[in-house]
Amino acid sequence: MRKTIGDIFREDGEAYFRTIEAKVIREVSNTKPAVVAVGGGLPCYHQNIDYMNECGFTVYLQATTSFIYNRLMQAKTPRPLLQGLNQLQIKAFIEQKLEARKGFYLQCNMVVDVPSKEPKMLVNKVVLAYQKAIYK
Repeated sequence: MRKTIGDIFREDGEAYFRTIEAKVIREVSNTKPAVVAVGGGLPCYHQNIDYMNECGFTVYLQATTSFIYNRLMQAKTPRPLLQGLNQLQIKAFIEQKLEARKGFYLQCNMVVDVPSKEPKMLVNKVVLAYQKAIYK
C-alpha cells in the first residue's frame, strides 16, 4: 500500500519515516550514474551523510531562512513537520533546524550558496568541482 509522506508521519511517526529514507538512499545509490536530491533531514539520521559521502559527491545547497521559507510557502504540499505552525513559528523552526543540522550539512564535499547563482552557473560550478574530485 502506498502512503504519502504526510500519512507516514501521521500514522507511523518521524522515526519510521527516517528509517524508510535511509533504506531508499541505499537502494538508489546502486543506480549509477545518478543525481539524487534529498530532503533536509536525510543527512542527519542513520549515518546517511557518511554513506552518501562514501558513495558519491555530495553538495550542500546553503540557503537563507528567508529563501527556504519562501520555497516552503510556495510548495503544493505542506511539510508534515510544519503542520499547525504560523508564519513566525515556521521561520523559527527553519532557523532551529538549520542550526541543528549544520554539522551534517558541512560534511558535504561542496557547499554552494543559493540563490547567489543562476541555475545554469550553479550546475556548471558543481560539475567542475565533481570532475576535479573524481580525476584527482
